[in-house]
Amino acid sequence: MFDVPRLHMGLGRDGQVYLVIDGKPESRALRLRRDGSRQRFGRVGSSPLAITANAAGVIATAETHFQHRVDFWDRDFNPLGSVDDFTTSDADGFSAPGAVEAGESGEFYAVDQYRRRVLRVNPGGDRHVIDLTGPPAEAQPRRGAVGLRVAESADRLYTAGPSGVLCLATLDGTHRHTIRGQVAGATFAGFDASDDGYLHVCFAGTRRVEVYDREGRKLDERTVTLGMP
Repeated sequence: MFDVPRLHMGLGRDGQVYLVIDGKPESRALRLRRDGSRQRFGRVGSSPLAITANAAGVIATAETHFQHRVDFWDRDFNPLGSVDDFTTSDADGFSAPGAVEAGESGEFYAVDQYRRRVLRVNPGGDRHVIDLTGPPAEAQPRRGAVGLRVAESADRLYTAGPSGVLCLATLDGTHRHTIRGQVAGATFAGFDASDDGYLHVCFAGTRRVEVYDREGRKLDERTVTLGMP
């Protein structure tokens, strides 16, 4: 059984929905179709904050705390490898990597927020460091998770955290725009980006979804019914 308030959800590029919940000694993950059918359970690491998959069905989990790594799994949740070059400490916090995303290329991106950078990684252990340069001072993480989205075709990385700003950067890490407002969710995952760079953002304390283009210009606003009191 899953403790629903503690679940983390990811939408894989393979068209599947992924759910993960932390646990000791192992966490539990679930892959299912968007209509809820074809459910497949698996065991993953012990402290995941995020899960996703690329178009080939390779699964990635962002493992925080003492693990501070991205783990990779095949479609049957067999381990494929990991990359552990992420920072956690008593001084900074233990929520890195706070998010992992699959790009159109099949590569994965994970945020190493306490060092203000994103790593592009894969199951082979390859990594490419993207330093996030030029964001406003208030975007500096404060001991919490940071949400991440990537749109490779639009040359965009998006990060959102406890500072109350959503930052738009190019794939080389250069800051381009800032959207002010607290993104919803305990891990600031209440936003998403399409491959052409359009952002849909749910802000904390609202039932409003705002739509922005890749330059941070607001295009639309919609109120959604979430089935909550």
